Amino acid sequence: CIIFLVMPMLHKKAVAIANSCVSRGWVKDSELDWCVYAAEKWILFSAFLLLLLLWMCVSGKYIETLSFACTFYVLRSRIGGCHAKLPWLCLTASIVIVITITILIGPLLSRIPLLPSLIGSFLIYIVAYFTKPIYPPQASFTREAIVENNKKKNHLLIIVFLLQASASLASLFNISTYLFCGVLLTQILVSIEKARQKGRKES
Repeated sequence: CIIFLVMPMLHKKAVAIANSCVSRGWVKDSELDWCVYAAEKWILFSAFLLLLLLWMCVSGKYIETLSFACTFYVLRSRIGGCHAKLPWLCLTASIVIVITITILIGPLLSRIPLLPSLIGSFLIYIVAYFTKPIYPPQASFTREAIVENNKKKNHLLIIVFLLQASASLASLFNISTYLFCGVLLTQILVSIEKARQKGRKES
């Protein structure tokens, strides 16, 4: 209910920011819609960070939340995947995902013995490594940008895997489990977006 009340206010603020940019000559008239989208995106991202901080303070799960959220964010920015159509849905889904991972999925995965956990993680990393980035149709990426994002995604995966393996061997499961959750969820959202686009082509 609060989100439904706040979102129109956020949109109006984004429009005001975009109009100000146009009036000052920073943005062309033809790019007004894009500017509104960009302003709205950063306002929502700021709101997400505040809500994330609030969740960490309430739950006390600082390390778990940061391990998951940072991994998920940096990988998702490179590989893409399924996105919500509306900004408020994106914000709501992001917070729900963080809460679900930190209080339900993470604790369940942390009960898996070390060896099976590392083997399963390694297999998911291999799949993610050979998965090419995919973005919603409304996103405009050149072929060169997609190739570059794929390279950076693979570099990030190697770094995260090494961090996860090191944390597991050091029995820091509150870190290793949530690093893996970030990779796993990113791969799931990419698979969903691929299935969506394949369905659209076939229909």
